[in-house]
Amino acid sequence: MPLPPGLARIRADGLTLSVQVTPKARRAGIQGVRGTPPVLRVAVSEAPEDGKATAAVVALVAKALDMPRASVTLLTGQASRAKTLHIAGEPAAIERRLAALLAQHASN
Repeated sequence: MPLPPGLARIRADGLTLSVQVTPKARRAGIQGVRGTPPVLRVAVSEAPEDGKATAAVVALVAKALDMPRASVTLLTGQASRAKTLHIAGEPAAIERRLAALLAQHASN
């Protein structure tokens, strides 16, 4: 399953990923891709204060992609629900992991 166009942008050192966050959610997790342009919807149970929700998003995305926490960093959106994450690593491998995650989520 290919990624929706515009969801992720390939860079020499990895890729960037557009994310829309729902803080203080009852259930944390990846909620799929929505919108135009497409964004990965992520819910976290942490409140959006003192960077707690952002840290939870970074940790959740890293875990969902089975990557080290240090490979996922925030590029933009510290105080916003709309965030851009940088995922460091080999872009094609990250793209495959992200596509597999989205395919798994679509089948649930």
